[in-house]
Amino acid sequence: MPDIPVAQLCTYIAYALKHRNGNRHVAVGFNNNQVLGVGLDTRLHGSDPATAVVNLFQADYAQLTGNFSIATTYPPLECCLGMAKMMRATVIYHYVGPNLRRTLMAPNPPWNPAAIHGGAQAAVASVPGGFDAAGDKAVRAHTWWNLLEQAYIHPNTRNFFIYAEHSIVQQRTDPPAQVGLLPALAASLATAMTGTRRAILTTLVQVIVAATGFSRRALGHNIGCVIADDQGEIIDWGVNRNQVNPTFHAETYAVMNWMRRTGRQPFPNGCELFTTLESCHMCAGVIHVADPLMQVHYIQDDPLIVNSVLARANTQHLANPAQAFVGDLARQFRQLVRDPQTTRGLNSPTGFMLMSEAVHLYKRMQYYLPAATAAEQDDVTVWRQGADLANSICANLI
Repeated sequence: MPDIPVAQLCTYIAYALKHRNGNRHVAVGFNNNQVLGVGLDTRLHGSDPATAVVNLFQADYAQLTGNFSIATTYPPLECCLGMAKMMRATVIYHYVGPNLRRTLMAPNPPWNPAAIHGGAQAAVASVPGGFDAAGDKAVRAHTWWNLLEQAYIHPNTRNFFIYAEHSIVQQRTDPPAQVGLLPALAASLATAMTGTRRAILTTLVQVIVAATGFSRRALGHNIGCVIADDQGEIIDWGVNRNQVNPTFHAETYAVMNWMRRTGRQPFPNGCELFTTLESCHMCAGVIHVADPLMQVHYIQDDPLIVNSVLARANTQHLANPAQAFVGDLARQFRQLVRDPQTTRGLNSPTGFMLMSEAVHLYKRMQYYLPAATAAEQDDVTVWRQGADLANSICANLI
């Protein structure tokens, strides 16, 4: 057997595993010495973010440390690129025709894949016709793997096969059920989303952060989000739970939770997401794949996140509610989280006061919500649903 680069070897392993698993796409995490993890695509439709790379990280995150790369059997989607960046992978490899391409995980997009060698250099003598000859790469890689198993394998090469054969991730790693999942609406909504409802939901995400802090459940810190449909009904929510899994940021958690609860159904048209912090590349990618038209409203910008897919798609906006008192609270929240002394310190005296103010503001809102018209009545209904959600996280909060 000729020597081949580790990246090429792991890409072939990914294709062989794809052939062995119903032709579903595969992602292989590896370093220079061994395979670290394997993810299997479990998507049910094009808006399902459960790609092979996402499943790889959500199941094998503890193994994927240090200087590691990923080999896939498909061009990585935005959710794959964002999650790979957030989890500190260095490169993603995939084939385009006869060329193995690598996408370097730069600090910010664009992440342009570049060819690193052509078909003639990538050919493997042990596969009849060469690995990159015309035909199905998965079938050829499977044949090549069988030939390797029958022949002498260098001990260093065997390390890659031993793990790969026993680590295929068959199950999705969905988030655990949330406290107070979704209180039912007191009445169905009849009117479209309004500016008042957006102000309510913008305040609510801060209240959710407060509720998780006051409840002593340690559900998350600083970051919360809600997803509402085109009328303003809350259809899911999340807080940062990276102490459970480093990929469970608030927005990713909310999207994955929707998929779990609905049996992987696509989001309805017209959804909007409200969050306390501008989405990182991972969350932006997950949101974009799940619903490329979803509008995202964030309270505080993140100077480290530049040119995210949401920014490129022009679907995210710095929250600017019409109500001045809501906007003022948002500015205070932004200032607090930017303060390096309190970034993780909403339990600090300043953070405690701010969370208390968010709760007080939300309580006060009900006195400013008229209910004369159908739209105004729906505004009140959304406020009550938000109050029920907050109270389910922390009893008697609102």
